[in-house]
Amino acid sequence: MDSDKNDKGLLREKFRKLFVLAVSDNEHEADTARRKLLELRKSLGLSESDMLELMAGADEEVRSAFDAFMQGMRKPTQVLCDLAKAASIFKTKDGKAWADINVHGHRETHPVRSAAFKGWLRVRYYDDQHGAVASAEAIETAISQIEARASFEKTPTHEVYLRVAGLKDQVYLDLCDDDWGAIEVDKDGWRVVKEAPVRFQRTPGMLPLSTPPVKGGNLNALRSLVHAATENDLIILVAFLLGVLRGRGPYPVLALTGPAGAAKSTSLRILSPPGQARATRNQASGPRCQRSRVQSPLEYPLACSSEM
Repeated sequence: MDSDKNDKGLLREKFRKLFVLAVSDNEHEADTARRKLLELRKSLGLSESDMLELMAGADEEVRSAFDAFMQGMRKPTQVLCDLAKAASIFKTKDGKAWADINVHGHRETHPVRSAAFKGWLRVRYYDDQHGAVASAEAIETAISQIEARASFEKTPTHEVYLRVAGLKDQVYLDLCDDDWGAIEVDKDGWRVVKEAPVRFQRTPGMLPLSTPPVKGGNLNALRSLVHAATENDLIILVAFLLGVLRGRGPYPVLALTGPAGAAKSTSLRILSPPGQARATRNQASGPRCQRSRVQSPLEYPLACSSEM
């Protein structure tokens, strides 16, 4: 019994000395110690729990060296998956995995497979691994694991909106600014909020709304910007805008018709959010017809056609 205790004590002391040498500034000395640690661990068949037991009661220097060694033992994919735990992973009803991440003090929401989330993960890996760069293969493997966990583990489900969202008695409008702020609208008016209780996504080409928003506007100003022939036409335009800004369907479709030069395309650009619903020529719809591509309520369902 005493012999076993002595052997374990000698083994503990040997490992502790090697751990300290493994993080030495002397590169040759550190490489030699790491190689010996790996060989010793393999020959004895020690698990991570066994290694932790050997560190019981170790001083701060040895413990710090042990933590650094074990950190270096992890595979890049495992490191990336651990780093991803800083994000709040959730899924939408269609099973797609998304992530809420903190960027410079504000929340951003991105698909797990998006370039934005991968970039965030790469930066965290670089900082955590003291300048090491994660390979594309390690990133893809980690992303696949995160997606699998989101699908088969108890992951919360949330809806992700584009530009506008309706929640109970409130409507939220994404400002699309760098701070991911939003406008909250209710029966008492509107205000800018730093973080909305809903999640918004950003698509390529989306531009910020005018910031900071200004109170005291008047819908009559719309008259000078669009070509509304009658008062009823203006009322229809306003009703259309309110319909798409309510944050819940069904949504209206607005058709603008008129001869060439009637400012249909100009009206489309004015009524559309910045960077969205650009007029595009649709050859299948006839010789002088333009339609906007519609992907969401605020990529306005507008159609402009020139009468022949």
